[in-house]
Amino acid sequence: MTSRLHHALSDLAEQAPAPQTVLTSRVIARARRRRRVRLIAMPIAAAGAAAAVVTGSVLVGGTTDSAPPAVNVTVPRNGVLNDGALPGPLPKKMNDPVTYAFLDRCKQKDVPSGKGLTGDCAQWRLLGRSGRQWRLTEGVGSYPKSTGSYMNSNAPLTISPDGRRIAYYQAKDERFVVRELSSGRIVPIDRRVPMTELYRNPYTLVFSGDGRRLVAHTADDTVARKALLADTTTGAVSDLPSTSVVGVGVGQDSAAVVLTEKRGKQTNLVLTGPDGRVRNRVPLDPRVDLSMATGENRLSPDGRTLFANAHSEGEGMLVDVRTGKVTRTLSTRLPGGEALTGIVGWTGPSEVLTSTDPPGSPWKNPPGRPGRQDDITGIRGLIINLHTGGTKLFGDFKLRASQVAFQFGGYRS
Repeated sequence: MTSRLHHALSDLAEQAPAPQTVLTSRVIARARRRRRVRLIAMPIAAAGAAAAVVTGSVLVGGTTDSAPPAVNVTVPRNGVLNDGALPGPLPKKMNDPVTYAFLDRCKQKDVPSGKGLTGDCAQWRLLGRSGRQWRLTEGVGSYPKSTGSYMNSNAPLTISPDGRRIAYYQAKDERFVVRELSSGRIVPIDRRVPMTELYRNPYTLVFSGDGRRLVAHTADDTVARKALLADTTTGAVSDLPSTSVVGVGVGQDSAAVVLTEKRGKQTNLVLTGPDGRVRNRVPLDPRVDLSMATGENRLSPDGRTLFANAHSEGEGMLVDVRTGKVTRTLSTRLPGGEALTGIVGWTGPSEVLTSTDPPGSPWKNPPGRPGRQDDITGIRGLIINLHTGGTKLFGDFKLRASQVAFQFGGYRS
């Protein structure tokens, strides 16, 4: 860590809790939000780098203008993940944790809003910790028909924090499924979700820290908001209150899922048990802003603390979920005055994985390279220790595309 970064994060070291106290697929259309990038794979938070099908259309093995996929694809020498040949299909079993997943809209430079895409290049690509890449052939990636919105151009996918499970939408059964990568076992979630509903209501998928629970819910601005909690080992489902999910725990107590709700000017934290039933409501400190945390797991491994944004730019807050009160205020500014663009999740009791723009981003090709798309989207994963203020690089990722959807995973051992 540089001395400048150390000084910029000194507030974290001074104010953060002791170690025992302590993300998507999102769409980036080249416009970066200075306060926080809303990475979206509903309408929707690395380390080396990584569907298709639908009513009336055959995508798996469907027509494509791209060259035949290669069986073994790793990160190209220039570091741009989607340069070179398409990778082969994800094997039935593998022991390589997935750290990153992405869609590049087939690298089309000016994609009309919500335009449908087909072919192998429209499938989710996965990057393993080893650096190898694969395509997810049996899941839906970019939609094959237009939804009319670039904020809802693909089906959701998420990766468990340990990188050993993925959850995605399978069109043949019209269900979300959870795939255990080491065994190849696929668990269908016991709730049918028609493809037409995905087109109307973008969904987000969120794993608990141990990967044994999965939340699926629609965006905040949908008319008929829905949320459900699934057991990833059995597929059993419980309905959740139709509010915004901000945390998914691993315990059996009242903080199995943490949501927020607005009642007039007051925002409350809503705590549910593993059966989805509300166990408690507590008023949230008005200084806290969780509006950008919807669809993420901001809950610490012990289930007691939320990492939240403050209404003031450049500040983060630790919130006790049982009281709704702020326990720490932290600086989230980096050298050069830039704030972190996103919180992906907790990597341990006192560390969080964050996302930000890499130095020099956006990258550009050298001039005079005809036939090459110049837009390269970059994202950096940075792990911050809230106890010491130290940082370490999780990974820099580059994609040759102006519109991308992506997810982090595999950041917790």
